[in-house]
Amino acid sequence: MGVSRSRQIAYDVLRRVEAEAAYASDVLHEALDASVKPADAALATEITFGVLRQRRLLDFSLDQHLKKSIEKLDSPVALALHMACFHVRTRA
Repeated sequence: MGVSRSRQIAYDVLRRVEAEAAYASDVLHEALDASVKPADAALATEITFGVLRQRRLLDFSLDQHLKKSIEKLDSPVALALHMACFHVRTRA
């Protein structure tokens, strides 16, 4: 089972936001071309902005369960954990 298109888009957007200090809305707009189904676009948007909006709460929640701070993890791992935690909290 692979990663859904919406989650892959959200991951890629969030990675660029972090790595390049890009604007999420601009990167998301680029990623959501005509080939993306409306349902996938909606979920990618919800995950992207939800993770950004709740970042501090997600960090706090994750730090309660990790042996080392979320800030000390490799960026791709931290990002995946942020998305997973957001999913569990909201069932997105």
